[in-house]
Amino acid sequence: MQKRSFKERQRQQREEEIITEAGRLIHEQGLDALNMDNLAETVGVSKPTLYQHFKSKEDLIARILLNGIESLEQYLLSTTQNPPMERLTNTLRMLLEKRYGKHGKATGVSSELVFMTLHSREDLIAAKGRVRKLVDAVVDEGKTQGDIDPTIPTALVSCLIFTLMRLPAAAEMEHELETVIQHTIQIFTRSIQPTS
Repeated sequence: MQKRSFKERQRQQREEEIITEAGRLIHEQGLDALNMDNLAETVGVSKPTLYQHFKSKEDLIARILLNGIESLEQYLLSTTQNPPMERLTNTLRMLLEKRYGKHGKATGVSSELVFMTLHSREDLIAAKGRVRKLVDAVVDEGKTQGDIDPTIPTALVSCLIFTLMRLPAAAEMEHELETVIQHTIQIFTRSIQPTS
């Protein structure tokens, strides 16, 4: 593997700073308040430099989403030795914390823009597909081990995780996030466990 040049490493570091700062601004002010002028100023770069990294606000949002999807993918790949239910509930916890947590990058992001971006960009569609296959495999493993009701379609269990992360009540109960997460996980696990 070829070592990256100093200039490439600087560029990567600047890009990470832009993404981090954009996530913070979105969390604090909402996506609609984010503009490239303010972001460039906050990061300490010129607007043309910012546009060298991201062609538009949509490209920046796409990158933030891709980073989140890839971190979820890495979690699923790195925990194959853990029990399936633990992996699924931790996945749901991560999604809820990223969306509603104090430093969650998805807080304040309009669901319409996220939906459009997630469904129109090939890189995001591919990443979502990889994560979905991983989650499906964990669900199937849970069915095999008897932790998940085998009569529930795998796709339904997988979709339930991603649907539960969009609960409107979670946003209204930000000050009680841990309680919301615990109850959401409890609802999820009870709904997919085999009945006696």
